[in-house]
Order: sequence, then structure tokens, then C-alpha cells
Amino acid sequence: MVVVTTGANDLADLEDGITAASSATWAPRVATATASVAADVALVHQLAPKARVLVTTYWNVFQDGDVVTDAATRRANDTLTTQFNAALVTSIGQSATVVDLYEPFKGGGDLDPTPCWPTTATTPTPPVTGSSRPRS
Repeated sequence: MVVVTTGANDLADLEDGITAASSATWAPRVATATASVAADVALVHQLAPKARVLVTTYWNVFQDGDVVTDAATRRANDTLTTQFNAALVTSIGQSATVVDLYEPFKGGGDLDPTPCWPTTATTPTPPVTGSSRPRS
């Protein structure tokens, strides 16, 4: 079994202007990124013809939840995420099994999987590294 997960760096240059951009602006980048994943899946099949290939969708292409404080950016991130995921499913076709990460993390788009660490006088400041941050 081979699991292919796309990194957020594939769309990173869109993050700064995300609220000013539109889906038409994103479309070429999304098409390039999803075609790249499809090519990677084809290469996996070439190198390991008997391998079962799983491709994960994004749960979010950029930061979200309490980390993003303005609603417009949160909506734009979510729109790009869902557009990317739809394009990925189309690009992959039947060549791999798509594993949805969006719904488990975000439900119908209304869940917040990344709440900020609470900081109060009785709560210590969170560690800098995410790996040692406790999860609820």
C-alpha cells in the first residue's frame, strides 16, 4: 500500500492574496497541482504495479480555525480547499482510492479542528513546536 498526500506548498503562493483572488485565479494552479499528483500515482503504479494506492484530500490548504481571525480568509481557504479536493478526485479518477480528510476534520465545513491554545493567567504558554502540543 502506498499513501500519497499532497503538501500545502503546492498552493502556497496563493495564500497571501487569497481573499482578493477568485476561483478563476486559482484554477490553473489547482489544475497543475492535481495533474502532478495524478502523475505521481501513475509513477507509483509503474514502479509497483501490484500496490494499492491511496490519495488523501486536503482538510484545509492553509491555516484555519482560530488561527485565522477574519471570516473572509477562512471562507476563501475553505473554498480553495473544496475546489482542490474536487479537482483531485477528478484528476485521480479510478487510478487510486481517494481518502477524504475534509469531512473527518471539518464536517460539513463548520467544524474547527485547530482551535487556538487557551492562554490565561493559569494556563501556560503553549510550546513552540506543534509536535509536543497536547490535542483534545
